[in-house]
Amino acid sequence: MNIQRLDLIAGELHKIKKALIQARRPGMRLERKRHDLQHRIPEAGPEKVIEILKAHKVEVLVDVRSRPYGRMPVFNCNAMERWLPSAGIDYLWKGDILGGFAPIEEEAIKWLADFGRERTVCIICMEADPEKCHRKMEIGRRLEGYRAFVNHI
Repeated sequence: MNIQRLDLIAGELHKIKKALIQARRPGMRLERKRHDLQHRIPEAGPEKVIEILKAHKVEVLVDVRSRPYGRMPVFNCNAMERWLPSAGIDYLWKGDILGGFAPIEEEAIKWLADFGRERTVCIICMEADPEKCHRKMEIGRRLEGYRAFVNHI
């Protein structure tokens, strides 16, 4: 039985981005209760994302943000295209076919299911809460039809 495993990191990425935005305030800390760790905000960034991805053996990060740009340039698609591969993790932006602002075609879901069969894939978007995100509500639910299951990390 060939079951695909797709991991989500958007919640963690959103927390890090939010913390970095607030980094202008000296002495603030980012608490990560899930792992019972505290990290100084300046230490949270691409390195932390890479650490999380590697801990879950992610080989490819698929960005499903319709608009892969924001207040933190380090998490814009063109920046992630540089720092993820330098850590041995491939980066693909697929927000044009898997983004949450337009209907997602079945062939895009099938592509993602097939793409993940031979590698560990992580999909990200901007929503921090997986219960409200199109990753779970749309993409994850539909991937189950292809025996591809999504886990939130």
